[in-house]
Amino acid sequence: MASVKATALALLVAGANADVYMHNPPGNNDRNRERNDNRNNGNRLFDSQNNGNGGYPWRGNPKLNDMADPITYLSGSELEIKWTDQHGCGDNPSTHCTVVLQYACENTMPGLRDGYPTGGTQDQPDGGGYNPSYREGTFQNSNQNQDGTNTIPDSLTDAGCVAKEEGDFTKVGIFEDDNHGICDPCPLNYNGGLDLTDEEEELAEACEFGMNEDYFWYNVDCEGRQRNKGLYIADRDLNGNSAKHTRQNPNGNRRGFECPEERDYYPYWHPTQWIDMAVLVSDESWCPYYVDQSQNTNARYYCYIQGASSGNEAPIDEQSCSAAQGTWTKIDSFAEMFPEMDITEPDCMMASFTEQNHLGFTRDVADYSSYTWTIPQATADMECIVRIRYNISTGDYGSMDGFTLDSETGVMTDEVFSSMYNCPEETNDGDNNNADDADVAAQTVPGAVSTSSGCYGNLEAGEFPRYNRPYVEMFENDDTSDLAIALNTDQSGRTFQDRSFVFNIGPRPDGVSDDAKIYNLNVMGKRGNIVQAYPAIEYAFVPFTLEPDQYDYLHIQFHGSDFNNEKNPNNGEGWKFSDRSNMVEIVNENVQFPIHETNAEFFATNDWVEEMALLGQQAILESYGLDDGEGPYTCYKASDDEFDDSDEYQNDPKACNKLNSAPNTFQPGEMMGLMQVTANAGTYSFVSTRNNNFSNRSQKMSISVGAGMALSAGQVAGAVVGTVVGVAAAVVIAVVVLALFGIVKASWLPKQKFGQGAAGGKGVKASQQYDVSQSNNGTTRV
Repeated sequence: MASVKATALALLVAGANADVYMHNPPGNNDRNRERNDNRNNGNRLFDSQNNGNGGYPWRGNPKLNDMADPITYLSGSELEIKWTDQHGCGDNPSTHCTVVLQYACENTMPGLRDGYPTGGTQDQPDGGGYNPSYREGTFQNSNQNQDGTNTIPDSLTDAGCVAKEEGDFTKVGIFEDDNHGICDPCPLNYNGGLDLTDEEEELAEACEFGMNEDYFWYNVDCEGRQRNKGLYIADRDLNGNSAKHTRQNPNGNRRGFECPEERDYYPYWHPTQWIDMAVLVSDESWCPYYVDQSQNTNARYYCYIQGASSGNEAPIDEQSCSAAQGTWTKIDSFAEMFPEMDITEPDCMMASFTEQNHLGFTRDVADYSSYTWTIPQATADMECIVRIRYNISTGDYGSMDGFTLDSETGVMTDEVFSSMYNCPEETNDGDNNNADDADVAAQTVPGAVSTSSGCYGNLEAGEFPRYNRPYVEMFENDDTSDLAIALNTDQSGRTFQDRSFVFNIGPRPDGVSDDAKIYNLNVMGKRGNIVQAYPAIEYAFVPFTLEPDQYDYLHIQFHGSDFNNEKNPNNGEGWKFSDRSNMVEIVNENVQFPIHETNAEFFATNDWVEEMALLGQQAILESYGLDDGEGPYTCYKASDDEFDDSDEYQNDPKACNKLNSAPNTFQPGEMMGLMQVTANAGTYSFVSTRNNNFSNRSQKMSISVGAGMALSAGQVAGAVVGTVVGVAAAVVIAVVVLALFGIVKASWLPKQKFGQGAAGGKGVKASQQYDVSQSNNGTTRV
C-alpha cells in the first residue's frame, strides 16, 4: 500500500473561484422541489460552491410518495454527460484544470435518495382550480418543509438510521465493521410500505430528507477520523483536527453528510463510496498517476477503532493506528468487490478547451463539455447518482507538482507541494480573515519580516506570495505605489461540484444482445428564456445529433418537472410550473411545422408517430374517471368552444396540445422507451412543438441512420441457404441485402419482437419494470 504521505500529495490542491453545472443528467445544485429561481438551501446534500441560481428542480411524478420516479439507463448503453464550467479547462493556457466524474449506487451508498414526500397528496399551488386538478405529494415531517429542502438532521433516529450491536460485522455498503449501521428508512423498503413496525414507522419520515452519503459516513469516517496534516493549507488556520476541517472549510461546517476533506481532494487515501468514471485534465502527463491511484482497481485501508467519533478520531496511517490499538483494515478495490459490474480503471484524457468566465460551448465543437459514459453492467436494477467535481489551479506555485509519474520508474517526477510550504499563522486573523489593521497589514509587505518560510515572496527573485490578499512591490523606487492582489487563499483551494438526482441503471431486456448498440436519447434544460434559465440552459434534446445504424437501439426517455419557478406562456408554454417535451418529425431543422402523420417515416415503422407527439395524454385523462358526471375527461382542441388561448387555457390540464397532461416520466412503447431503429438510411429532423416559441427556441435534433444488418453475416447466410431455392436465389439474396442496408424499402421483412414485463405500480420501485434474464457477460468501460 502506498503511504498516506504519498497519496496525500497529488490532490486537488489549488484553484480559483469558479462554478460547474451539470446539464445531463440534470444536476440539482442542492435543489429539490422549490419553485424559486434561487435554491432554498445550499447545504442540503453537498457543498457545491456554485451560484444559487444554478441547478434543475426534481423531475418525476409529483404525486408519488416514498420513492423516486427515475429514468433507467441500460447496461452497456451510451449516455452523454454534459456540463459547463466557468473558468476554463483543457489546453487553455490560462489555467490548470481537473474534472473528476464519478458515480455511486445502492451497493456502495445504500439509502441514497432525493428526499420524497410521505404524507399523501395535496393540490399544487394554483393547481386546485382546474378539473382535473394538479396534485403533488405532501411532506409531513415536522423538521421538513413542503419543498423537501431542509438538511437531514445529524441525529441517528431523525436521519432514519439504525446502529449495529457491538461485534456485528455484517457488510453495509463497502464497510464490514460495527461502526457502520443502516440508513434506509423509506417505507417501500419495508414490506412494500405495508404493516410497518413501530420502529419502521418512527424512521419512515426520514425518507423526506435527501441523503447521498449517510449518517455513519459523516460521524465515523469524517468527524471520527483525523484530518491529513500533510496537506498544503496556505495561511489558513483550521479550527479542528477531524476530516471535516479543510482549507476550503476551516470551520468544519456540515452540508448533508458529505465529508469536506473527501470532497476537496482526489485521489483520496481513505475508502470512499464513489466509483471513478473519468478524469479530464489540462495536462495528459498527469493521467498515469490518476489511473494508477484509482480505487476502481486499488484497495484502500483505514484504521478501525470501535466507536470512532468526534473526540475519538481514528488515525490515518498504519503506524499511528497500531499505537492507538486500532486495526488497519483493507477495503477491496471496486473491481474486486463488484466483479459483476466489470469495473475497470477510469478513463483519463484531455478536457475540452473552455474559456474563462464563459458558461457555454467549448472551443473544440459547438457543444457543451461532454463525456460519453458507457453504463456499467448490472444484474439487477440499482438506484444511482453521478457527481462531477471541477478544480482549476494556478501556476503561481507548484500546485500540480507530484501529479506526474516517471514512465519508466513509476515514481513521482516532482516533490509534492505539501504542508512544508504552509505560511505562518500570523498572516491572518483568528477568523481566517486578512488582517486589515495597520500593524498586522504592515507585516505582510514583502521584506518587512523574515522571508525564511518563502510565504511572503519576492517578486524580484521570482517568488510569489502565498498569503491572503497580498500587497506586492513591483517597482524599484520605494516611493512608487505597491499593487493589491485579490487572491483569497481559501478560494484558491476550492473544489466545485454538482450531482444528479437519483436514476436507475439496469440490465438489458431479454432479447437484446450484449453486442447491440444502445443510445440514450433524453431532454435537458429548464423552463424560461435564456436569461431566466441561466446558468442552467434552455430545453434541448440530448444528444443534439445521433448517428445510429439500422437495428441499433434508441432508448427514448423524457423527464419533466412540475417544480420550476412560474414562467408565463411567452417564456415557457403550457402549465406554468412544468417541463414537458414531445418529438415530432419535420422536413429539416429550419422548419417549425410537423410532417403529417401519413408522411412521417422515422417513428412510423413502430407506430409511435402519435405517441411521440401527444405522449399518451388522452389515456391518462380517461384514467382519472368521469368529468363531473359528464363522461370521461377528453383533450381540448383549438376548434372547441372552450378554446381562447388565454393563460387560463394555456394552463388547463385538458390542453393536450400544450402537453399539460403528459406524464413527467415519458417512456414510449412497450419496452419503456427502447426501440430498434428500422427506418430507412438517411437523415431525419425533429422538433418539440411545446418548446419552440420566439423566446424558447429551438428544441430540435437530427438522427442520421446508417445502413446496418439485423443479423450477423453467418446468421444471414444460414437463413438464406435454408430458405432460398433455384434460379431465383440471386434475386432474393440481392433484395434481402439491399433491404437490410436500407437501400430499398421492404416492409415485409420481419421486425424483431421482444418480451417485456409489467410496468411497476404503486408500492413497487420504478426500477422493477424490465423482464430480464441473468447478467450479460459483455465488457464495459466505466
